[in-house]
Amino acid sequence: MMFGQITGLKDKTSLEEFVDKINHSHNLKCTPKGIKYRSERQINAAAGLLEICTNYILLKEMIIPDNSRITRLAKEYVNENLSSEIKISDICEYADTSRTKLYEAFKSDCNMGVAEYIRKKRLEYACSMLKSGELSVAEVSEKAGFSDYNYFSRLFKKHYGVSPHKKFG
Repeated sequence: MMFGQITGLKDKTSLEEFVDKINHSHNLKCTPKGIKYRSERQINAAAGLLEICTNYILLKEMIIPDNSRITRLAKEYVNENLSSEIKISDICEYADTSRTKLYEAFKSDCNMGVAEYIRKKRLEYACSMLKSGELSVAEVSEKAGFSDYNYFSRLFKKHYGVSPHKKFG
Protein backbone atom coordinates (compact mmCIF):
# COMPACT_ATOMS: atom_id res chain seq x y z
CA MET A 1 0.00 0.00 0.00
CA MET A 2 1.39 3.43 -0.95
CA PHE A 3 -0.30 6.85 -1.07
CA GLY A 4 -3.54 5.08 -0.02
CA GLN A 5 -3.45 2.81 -3.04
CA ILE A 6 -2.96 -0.93 -3.25
CA THR A 7 -0.80 -2.64 -5.82
CA GLY A 8 -1.50 -6.02 -7.32
CA LEU A 9 -5.16 -5.30 -7.97
CA LYS A 10 -6.46 -5.24 -11.52
CA ASP A 11 -8.84 -2.28 -11.40
CA LYS A 12 -11.07 -0.02 -9.27
CA THR A 13 -13.66 -2.78 -8.83
CA SER A 14 -11.01 -5.08 -7.35
CA LEU A 15 -9.99 -2.26 -5.01
CA GLU A 16 -13.58 -1.74 -3.84
CA GLU A 17 -14.01 -5.48 -3.26
CA PHE A 18 -10.77 -5.61 -1.28
CA VAL A 19 -11.83 -2.67 0.95
CA ASP A 20 -15.25 -4.29 1.52
CA LYS A 21 -13.52 -7.55 2.52
CA ILE A 22 -11.25 -5.71 5.01
CA ASN A 23 -14.25 -3.80 6.39
CA HIS A 24 -16.21 -7.00 6.92
CA SER A 25 -13.37 -8.98 8.50
CA HIS A 26 -12.37 -6.16 10.89
CA ASN A 27 -15.82 -4.69 11.50
CA LEU A 28 -14.85 -1.35 9.89
CA LYS A 29 -16.92 1.16 7.96
CA CYS A 30 -14.44 2.61 5.46
CA THR A 31 -15.65 3.54 2.02
CA PRO A 32 -13.42 3.05 -0.99
CA LYS A 33 -14.90 6.15 -2.68
CA GLY A 34 -12.05 8.43 -1.52
CA ILE A 35 -9.37 5.99 -2.59
CA LYS A 36 -8.18 6.40 -6.16
CA TYR A 37 -6.95 3.31 -7.90
CA ARG A 38 -3.38 3.50 -9.18
CA SER A 39 -1.70 0.80 -11.14
CA GLU A 40 1.51 -0.81 -10.01
CA ARG A 41 3.29 1.01 -12.86
CA GLN A 42 2.04 4.40 -11.60
CA ILE A 43 3.04 3.64 -8.03
CA ASN A 44 6.50 2.51 -9.13
CA ALA A 45 6.86 5.73 -11.14
CA ALA A 46 5.92 7.78 -8.05
CA ALA A 47 8.41 5.81 -5.95
CA GLY A 48 11.07 6.48 -8.60
CA LEU A 49 10.39 10.21 -8.39
CA LEU A 50 10.72 10.07 -4.61
CA GLU A 51 14.03 8.26 -4.99
CA ILE A 52 15.28 10.93 -7.43
CA CYS A 53 14.27 13.70 -5.01
CA THR A 54 15.98 11.93 -2.12
CA ASN A 55 19.18 11.49 -4.12
CA TYR A 56 19.13 15.17 -5.10
CA ILE A 57 18.82 16.24 -1.46
CA LEU A 58 21.60 13.87 -0.37
CA LEU A 59 23.94 15.05 -3.13
CA LYS A 60 23.19 18.67 -2.33
CA GLU A 61 24.10 18.01 1.31
CA MET A 62 27.38 16.45 0.19
CA ILE A 63 28.30 19.58 -1.79
CA ILE A 64 27.34 22.18 0.83
CA PRO A 65 29.82 21.05 3.50
CA ASP A 66 32.72 22.52 1.49
CA ASN A 67 31.25 25.99 2.11
CA SER A 68 30.65 25.06 5.74
CA ARG A 69 34.25 23.88 6.09
CA ILE A 70 35.55 27.12 4.63
CA THR A 71 33.30 29.21 6.89
CA ARG A 72 34.19 27.16 9.97
CA LEU A 73 37.93 27.52 9.34
CA ALA A 74 37.62 31.23 8.55
CA LYS A 75 35.65 31.83 11.78
CA GLU A 76 38.24 29.83 13.70
CA TYR A 77 41.05 31.97 12.29
CA VAL A 78 39.19 35.21 13.03
CA ASN A 79 38.37 34.17 16.60
CA GLU A 80 42.00 33.22 17.28
CA ASN A 81 43.34 36.49 15.87
CA LEU A 82 40.89 39.16 17.04
CA SER A 83 43.68 41.18 18.69
CA SER A 84 45.83 41.20 15.54
CA GLU A 85 45.50 42.65 12.09
CA ILE A 86 43.45 40.19 10.06
CA LYS A 87 44.10 40.02 6.34
CA ILE A 88 41.77 38.26 3.93
CA SER A 89 44.79 36.60 2.31
CA ASP A 90 45.73 35.06 5.69
CA ILE A 91 42.20 33.74 6.18
CA CYS A 92 42.25 32.26 2.67
CA GLU A 93 45.56 30.57 3.33
CA TYR A 94 44.33 29.18 6.66
CA ALA A 95 41.09 27.89 5.10
CA ASP A 96 42.93 26.69 1.97
CA THR A 97 40.57 28.54 -0.35
CA SER A 98 40.39 31.42 -2.78
CA ARG A 99 39.11 34.91 -2.00
CA THR A 100 36.05 34.35 -4.15
CA LYS A 101 35.17 31.04 -2.47
CA LEU A 102 35.65 32.63 0.96
CA TYR A 103 33.29 35.50 0.16
CA GLU A 104 30.72 33.15 -1.38
CA ALA A 105 30.85 30.77 1.60
CA PHE A 106 30.42 33.60 4.10
CA LYS A 107 27.56 35.16 2.18
CA SER A 108 25.78 31.82 1.90
CA ASP A 109 26.44 30.54 5.46
CA CYS A 110 26.44 33.76 7.50
CA ASN A 111 24.39 36.17 5.39
CA MET A 112 27.13 38.77 5.79
CA GLY A 113 30.54 39.62 4.41
CA VAL A 114 33.85 38.65 5.99
CA ALA A 115 34.71 42.21 7.07
CA GLU A 116 31.30 42.61 8.71
CA TYR A 117 31.79 39.32 10.55
CA ILE A 118 35.22 40.42 11.79
CA ARG A 119 33.82 43.76 13.04
CA LYS A 120 30.92 41.98 14.77
CA LYS A 121 33.23 39.49 16.53
CA ARG A 122 35.63 42.28 17.57
CA LEU A 123 32.75 44.29 19.03
CA GLU A 124 31.50 41.23 20.94
CA TYR A 125 35.03 40.61 22.22
CA ALA A 126 35.39 44.28 23.24
CA CYS A 127 32.02 44.16 24.99
CA SER A 128 33.05 41.13 27.05
CA MET A 129 36.32 42.84 28.05
CA LEU A 130 34.50 46.05 28.98
CA LYS A 131 32.05 44.08 31.15
CA SER A 132 34.93 42.82 33.28
CA GLY A 133 35.91 46.44 34.01
CA GLU A 134 39.61 45.60 34.23
CA LEU A 135 40.71 47.63 31.19
CA SER A 136 40.07 51.14 29.96
CA VAL A 137 38.07 51.68 26.80
CA ALA A 138 41.25 52.61 24.93
CA GLU A 139 42.97 49.39 26.07
CA VAL A 140 39.94 47.32 25.11
CA SER A 141 39.84 49.00 21.72
CA GLU A 142 43.44 48.00 21.06
CA LYS A 143 43.08 44.46 22.41
CA ALA A 144 39.99 43.92 20.25
CA GLY A 145 42.02 44.71 17.14
CA PHE A 146 40.87 48.28 16.50
CA SER A 147 43.91 50.39 15.65
CA ASP A 148 41.88 53.62 15.79
CA TYR A 149 40.16 54.38 19.11
CA ASN A 150 37.77 56.93 17.52
CA TYR A 151 36.70 54.42 14.87
CA PHE A 152 36.07 51.86 17.62
CA SER A 153 33.93 54.33 19.59
CA ARG A 154 31.86 55.28 16.51
CA LEU A 155 31.39 51.64 15.53
CA PHE A 156 30.47 50.65 19.09
CA LYS A 157 27.89 53.43 19.33
CA LYS A 158 26.45 52.54 15.93
CA HIS A 159 26.17 48.85 16.89
CA TYR A 160 25.00 49.14 20.51
CA GLY A 161 23.28 52.55 20.42
CA VAL A 162 25.50 54.04 23.17
CA SER A 163 29.16 54.89 23.48
CA PRO A 164 31.42 52.37 25.22
CA HIS A 165 31.93 54.89 28.08
CA LYS A 166 28.20 55.20 28.71
CA LYS A 167 27.53 51.49 28.45
CA PHE A 168 30.34 50.42 30.78
CA GLY A 169 31.69 53.67 32.28
